[in-house]
Amino acid sequence: MGVGERQRQDGFTLVELLVVVVIISILAAIAIPIYLRQREKGWTAQVQSSLKNAATAIEAWAVDNGGDFTSLNGADASVLEPQGFHMPTWASSPGYITIVANGTRYCIQAQHSQMSTSAAWRRSTYDSAIGEPKSDPDTCPTL
Repeated sequence: MGVGERQRQDGFTLVELLVVVVIISILAAIAIPIYLRQREKGWTAQVQSSLKNAATAIEAWAVDNGGDFTSLNGADASVLEPQGFHMPTWASSPGYITIVANGTRYCIQAQHSQMSTSAAWRRSTYDSAIGEPKSDPDTCPTL
């Protein structure tokens, strides 16, 4: 190498690396909130599905017990396992899905353990008189 010749060095400059880091940060700032919303939508679907499955199991239970729901009052949903209801993983502890019932009507109350306290479907109900899951935890009447 003669005098005045420069040696060529391959690689990235500091500015180029900083630009890449900034771009990745912007993409992460966009993607993370979207991911969190999608995760909460998935948990909402879990709650709704579990409430509907529990309602089906209660109806099957009532067929075996003369149409009377009274003995289910205050029970945990785990009593419905012989009718094919499986406790979801988010409700594996007792009390996350409970039943309020009288002779002709029932209401299932569920609380998702993984959802934030501000999430609309964290506490929800299924009233047999309404026939669909509701995000309002106070829709269960005094039976």
